[in-house]
Amino acid sequence: NQVQVKFIINVNAHLQAIAQRESDGDLKAVNPSSGAAGKHQFLQSIWDSVAPAEYKGVSPTEAHEAVQDA
Repeated sequence: NQVQVKFIINVNAHLQAIAQRESDGDLKAVNPSSGAAGKHQFLQSIWDSVAPAEYKGVSPTEAHEAVQDA
């Protein structure tokens, strides 16, 4: 089951720079020490508090880029 993303998020230069620093823009990045994951290096507890319902309890690395950016 793949969720179809029907929106595009415009990420400003500041957030782009953060993502570059955090994960080198890698949607599948996982920090082996903290467990932070995804493009913006979300901790699972933070991700679960902001992610759409279908992604709660799922690693941010499984979410489409637009979902991670949103």
